Amino acid sequence: MTISSMTGYAISTRESAAGTITVELRSVNSRFLDLQFRMNDDLRALEPQMREAIMARVQRGKVECRLSLRAQLIVTGK
Repeated sequence: MTISSMTGYAISTRESAAGTITVELRSVNSRFLDLQFRMNDDLRALEPQMREAIMARVQRGKVECRLSLRAQLIVTGK
């Protein structure tokens, strides 16, 4: 698939054993590639992998990536 515009928005949410993870991408036209990440400190270790994945597909534009994890509560009953 060929992308013809640098302006876009996408969001994806997935359930896992750890909780609900949400990835949100926003991009606008820009002469150079400018990546910005917004994520909780406990997810910061994923930034290099996310950066590499985005850079493999995007050459220019201002891209904001938001990554969040909402932990699943474990309820134990007696």
